[in-house]
Amino acid sequence: MVFTASLFIKAGCSKSSDDVDVAPPSNADQYVTWNINGNKGYLATPSDSLYLNTDYGFTLLLGNTAYNATNSIGFYASTSGAAAGTFPANSMVIYTNNKYYVSTATAPQISISTFGTTGQYVSGTYTGVLKDSTSTSTYPISGTFKVKRR
Repeated sequence: MVFTASLFIKAGCSKSSDDVDVAPPSNADQYVTWNINGNKGYLATPSDSLYLNTDYGFTLLLGNTAYNATNSIGFYASTSGAAAGTFPANSMVIYTNNKYYVSTATAPQISISTFGTTGQYVSGTYTGVLKDSTSTSTYPISGTFKVKRR
């Protein structure tokens, strides 16, 4: 499976700044959050687009803002049998503040705590290091997610 930054459609109206609490709105049905070296943000429904699917032993999460392309996130991981557990991300990309942050040789870890069936939630956390694609500097990243499985 090939996964590149070109999968992301830039769109906008999502929240991202140093002043934003990494917690999504309390009324968000689905969300993904990030903290990249103190730069915190989130995508949440219904204003943003989130997608999660598990097929062929992989779990894919994609999210982007609904308009203007300001934030997007995506990762996929080999999740061996659609079960809770911790898995290395085969690829991860976050676009925020006009920069792409991409996977390094050391894969971020995806910890899935709830792995629902189709129409139910998949939720968990992730941690690791991503590389700024313009400067090659690396930054610690972390976040949470709760998205309905398709």
